[in-house]
Amino acid sequence: MIKLEVDGHGVELRAYHDLSWLKEYGRVFCVFDRLISGNLCLGTEKNGEKLFIKYAGAPTVNFAGSPQRAVNWLREAEEKYHQLKHPKLSAVVSRINAVNGFGLVFKWFEGFALAPLEARMRELRGLPLSARLFLYDGLADFMAYASGRDYVLSGFSDRHLMIDLIGLDALVCSADDMLQMPAVTPYPKMPGSPWYIPPEGYLRGARLNEQSNVYIMGALAFTFFGNRSTMDKAGWEAGSLLYDAAKQAVSEHPGKRQETALEFLSNWRSAVMRLPA
Repeated sequence: MIKLEVDGHGVELRAYHDLSWLKEYGRVFCVFDRLISGNLCLGTEKNGEKLFIKYAGAPTVNFAGSPQRAVNWLREAEEKYHQLKHPKLSAVVSRINAVNGFGLVFKWFEGFALAPLEARMRELRGLPLSARLFLYDGLADFMAYASGRDYVLSGFSDRHLMIDLIGLDALVCSADDMLQMPAVTPYPKMPGSPWYIPPEGYLRGARLNEQSNVYIMGALAFTFFGNRSTMDKAGWEAGSLLYDAAKQAVSEHPGKRQETALEFLSNWRSAVMRLPA
């Protein structure tokens, strides 16, 4: 184990790694060095512009694979950000080709991730219903867009949902694990946090498709408006028509869900328009 220092911030790694390329990006103001993805992530600022850097190649502490494996994964992920470019997905502005690593540079987003701190979820749920409907609609629009471009929303997690309470904005900050259709459940399961994994995401070799995405959109609706412990109507805060749409979306059997992500979104928006003023 070795601890480097970058602009007063400690970076803990399993072995030494050259980070001199960071100087090009100005001052480092935050470091995330304990991610299980194998990426070293940093916030930087130069001439008043903040950036978020996702870098692979450094031997991070909590990654079980090799640095080269992390590099390969991040290189493969790059194209997804270009194909899925959308206002509600983190925007790649450039890439880093270092001697022993590879990185993607994103625009900085002023907000917080919904996890792991429970207080963040409480802050989201404390917003007025109209504000949560607005935030959810933007995220759901991206999800339907990605689904329409034949991507499964694999890897979805509260940790990858960024919320800005002041600017009233929301963002999906990672597309790394999204799968191109046709797709099947990989071993040992579909990537992502359990709340957002449909039942077929636990069956190795099972087909993952638009109805898998519908499930994830429904699960996100319960994150914003419902009771994730019971998913009952009593804990729902957004009207019965929206509850019915979300509840159908999280049906255990794919055939009982809405057929496409766009169908779910259209039904959802129609129900929102019928909410009392």
